[in-house]
Amino acid sequence: MTDLIEWPGIETFFAKVRKQAAGSRGVSLVRPDRLHFILPAPPTGSIGSRMVEGVKAAIPSEQPRNVAAIAAAGALAGDPSSKPALPDIAKRVPFFGLLVGLAYIGHAVWVFEALPEMATAGCEDADVLIVDSDAIATLGPAWAVDASVVMRNANILVYDRKRGRIGAMRTAGEVPGRIEFPT
Repeated sequence: MTDLIEWPGIETFFAKVRKQAAGSRGVSLVRPDRLHFILPAPPTGSIGSRMVEGVKAAIPSEQPRNVAAIAAAGALAGDPSSKPALPDIAKRVPFFGLLVGLAYIGHAVWVFEALPEMATAGCEDADVLIVDSDAIATLGPAWAVDASVVMRNANILVYDRKRGRIGAMRTAGEVPGRIEFPT
C-alpha cells in the first residue's frame, strides 16, 4: 500500500489539452491543480520579422509541431479564480517568450509544472520538449527516458538558467544537436 494517489485520467486530460493547443493560437498553460488556460499569442503581424525568423530557426513552421514545456515547480501556480497574467508567467518561466513565439508561428504549445504525476502524460505526442533547468531535480532520475518513450519525436531541450540559453539534451534525428522530425 502506498500513500501516492494518482489522478484518474491524466492521459485523457492532457489529450484534451493537446487538442485545444492545436486548435488555438496561444500557449496552453496547465496549473498543478489541473486548471487549464490558453494565453493567446499576439495578433498576426504584430511581431517583427527578425523575431519571427529567429523562432522559425529554432523550430521551422512549415509543418505545425507539438511543443511541450516543463516549468519549475511553483512557476504556474496561482489564484484559481483568476486567469494567469502573461507578465507574471514570463517572470517565472524564463523561456516563455519563445513559447509565445512558437505558438505565434503556428505550433501547438503547452506548458506544465515539474510534477512527477504529470510528466509522462504531459510529454505524450510532443515533437519537442523544453525543460527549465530548475525543474529537473523535481522530475526524478528517469524523466528524460520516460518522456522520450511517449514523445512523437524525442527532441529534448533544456533551458539553462545560469547561462540563459537553451541547449539540446537529446535529439530525434541522426545529427546530434540538430532538431529533426523523422516520424
